[in-house]
Amino acid sequence: ASSRYSTYGCGTIRVESVTEHSPRCKTNRPAMECGYSCATQSACCARKPVKLLIISPSFPPDSAGEAEYTAQLAHQMAAQGHDVTVLTSVNPHPAVVRPFRLRAVMKSWGWRSLPTLLQEIKAHASEGVILIYTSWLYDQHVMITFLPTYLGWVRPRTKLLTIFQTGDGATVNGFLERVTRKLFEMASFRCRAHYGFGT
Repeated sequence: ASSRYSTYGCGTIRVESVTEHSPRCKTNRPAMECGYSCATQSACCARKPVKLLIISPSFPPDSAGEAEYTAQLAHQMAAQGHDVTVLTSVNPHPAVVRPFRLRAVMKSWGWRSLPTLLQEIKAHASEGVILIYTSWLYDQHVMITFLPTYLGWVRPRTKLLTIFQTGDGATVNGFLERVTRKLFEMASFRCRAHYGFGT
């Protein structure tokens, strides 16, 4: 059985939940555990570790449901042997031992924090990025919605998975923000940019 969902523009994402059996994969299990179909990627059977960056503005002890979701996702991916880094907002976090790196360095999720985001992507997202998207957690700002464009600049071979926790996109307020958004849309000339969800 399989389920597939696509986003808009060049950031098209396919989410698959597939159970397969092939001569190279001796067990039936969900292919999404390592992100590839067993029939096409023999490395899947070996659970090849990958380097992942999970992006979420919220992380425990925040009270938002997305915080706990992000923490559980990071723990589960690390338990499977993946090299996981969580990029989140600057907040006090308990100094505890975790099986993944916690990078609480994002002072905001607007244009001024774009250099920090690009630096973190370049350092920690060599193979995959998981974006936890709830518009209000990003202050309804459009910056993060152009993440596929940024990956094309600094990590063109990196895969992106967007997990939508809400159906609401970003809002663009003010002349300067509209102009900046338009410039990034032009920089993504190979894509169609949605007004609320970017690329």
